Amino acid sequence: RKNLFSKAKSIIVAALEDYGLVPVEANASGTPVIAYGAGGVLDTQIPGKTGVFFQRQTPCSLQAALIEAGGISWDYQNIRHHAVSKFSEQSFFGKVERIIDQASGVYC
Repeated sequence: RKNLFSKAKSIIVAALEDYGLVPVEANASGTPVIAYGAGGVLDTQIPGKTGVFFQRQTPCSLQAALIEAGGISWDYQNIRHHAVSKFSEQSFFGKVERIIDQASGVYC
């Protein structure tokens, strides 16, 4: 799967997802995401840097996003760095640890 992501020009996520892993996995391989601009992708993607959003789930809206994405000179290493630094297991557990530390300092 990782090999497929790294060979793709982009990944299309047309569904509304609470928090899909596919966009993060694609970015971890340096692949930009073209996604419906709602739900979890709003927390994982940076427009023009790691992906492009389309605002309606219609063929015309998707087509416009594909054209926009085709005009961007993607920095594939930066896309990968964004995903690895923000969404890696180490990053996740570090954030959880900070939240616990903050909560225990406030309540204990």
